[in-house]
Amino acid sequence: MLQSCALGYALACEIVAEDSGAAGRFPRQAELAPATQPALRAHALRRADCDVGMAFQCETVARDFANQGDHDLATHYHERWLELLTLDCARHGGTSCNRAAEMILDGDASGASANEALVMLERGCTVSPEIVCDELAERLRDGRGVPVDRKRARALYERGCAADDAGACIEAARLDAAGTPPGPAPTQPVARAIELL
Repeated sequence: MLQSCALGYALACEIVAEDSGAAGRFPRQAELAPATQPALRAHALRRADCDVGMAFQCETVARDFANQGDHDLATHYHERWLELLTLDCARHGGTSCNRAAEMILDGDASGASANEALVMLERGCTVSPEIVCDELAERLRDGRGVPVDRKRARALYERGCAADDAGACIEAARLDAAGTPPGPAPTQPVARAIELL
């Protein structure tokens, strides 16, 4: 593992750091002890990966800096992470849209609006309905970061139910029980959920 770390594999450096008890510690260069070198190397490699566009590494780097109390750098890498997720959402849709929208709607991002997040969720729902539509439906049902729209949430759950998602069938049935009118071609969500389960 040490050789892999030396060759630039961040995960290998992280494993070596964990084995040596130094995981998550990123001291200043002057304070470096031999046991913390793999942790520092893993961190440096993740920063470089983030800088060249690997969004998931930005999340880790932001968390590392936040854990170390360096809120300026944590914010910088958090914003970089959102920037990369937003770009990926525009290009490909899917789960990047979901994660970016979550960050915005949960107050983890500055400068972006709830309307932008809603557009991202809608795009993600179109591309990856099995993942993102449930998130969008939940937010619309509960009004988490977006205006409550139970009829629209019911339609999204209906769509999931029609695609054999038992959880979506159950949520559609709950909205039916709460008096939310079904869409134009409703299924029988309770019966469908029982079939699927």
